[in-house]
Amino acid sequence: SNAAELLEGILPESLPHLYRDAACFVRKLGVRYLWIDALCIIQTGDGLADWRHESTLMDKVYSHAFCNLSALSGLDSSHSLFYRRDVDSCRPPLIHYTFGRQTNPSYLVDANFWEEEVRRAHFNTRVWVFQELLLSRRVVSFGERQVFWSCRSGRAAEIWPPDIPVKDPYEGPRIENL
Repeated sequence: SNAAELLEGILPESLPHLYRDAACFVRKLGVRYLWIDALCIIQTGDGLADWRHESTLMDKVYSHAFCNLSALSGLDSSHSLFYRRDVDSCRPPLIHYTFGRQTNPSYLVDANFWEEEVRRAHFNTRVWVFQELLLSRRVVSFGERQVFWSCRSGRAAEIWPPDIPVKDPYEGPRIENL
């Protein structure tokens, strides 16, 4: 059974690519434990009973976790969390505008980039993800073009490290439990 196999231990090379990447990422953060639903909830045999029990505890898993990882573009666990990407290609252009006699530099930012790259990502079309996003204290989202960060006090992206000045309908205090 799934539970007996897990008690014996898991060889890293037997894990799907996404899970290995997630383990690598949390190790680099110094985090000792990683919850992966597909591994931590029994998926075969009497798994329905285990899922029913564990699903009632998910609010605690997400609200007490150090952070939640999301693979925005991965269609399944065979995909990588990391993409080879050119962050400079998505960096907003620096423009100079003149107001009166003064020329000022400013970045030309698409006000909808968070909506386009994070909210509409394949990962966020899954029903249970809504609960994860509401309950998680921190979310690190890995996209094809860049990595995003959100927490209770703000949001950031590789191309926009300071707090992103874009209004988000889910902004505000996180829910502690459902």
